[in-house]
Amino acid sequence: MLRSRNTVPQQRGFSLLEVLIALVILSLGMLGLAGLQAVSLKTNANAHLRSQAVILAYDMIDRMRSNSGNVASYALAFADDAPATPATVAENDLSQWLDNISATLPAGDGEVEIAGGAVTVRVRWTERAAAGETANTTHTYELSTRI
Repeated sequence: MLRSRNTVPQQRGFSLLEVLIALVILSLGMLGLAGLQAVSLKTNANAHLRSQAVILAYDMIDRMRSNSGNVASYALAFADDAPATPATVAENDLSQWLDNISATLPAGDGEVEIAGGAVTVRVRWTERAAAGETANTTHTYELSTRI
């Protein structure tokens, strides 16, 4: 009795070409993930700076509310320095606030504008350039309220 042999060879593993193609696809995927991670870190860092700007703006509003009798003495323009030796509560608040801004935000600065009963607090800072951008960007957070 003769048995017929199967003439179709059975596949017994990957060929070298299939392995190389799989490695190329895997490496491209890993490079994509690394780029995604870098963008995520940059975005989270910028979101942290924006959160700090909001906190600092509300800090100044709260300082002004606690000294509501002297609100007019809190007026401050960008690039103005607080007095080196603060003599009043308002000057002390402005000095501490500007110190907090410069310690917390890169190239941070603050401004307080008082018009009638409305108060506008602005916090300005510079964010690093994102991928594909050539220059750093300056952002300003503005908070207006009545005291």
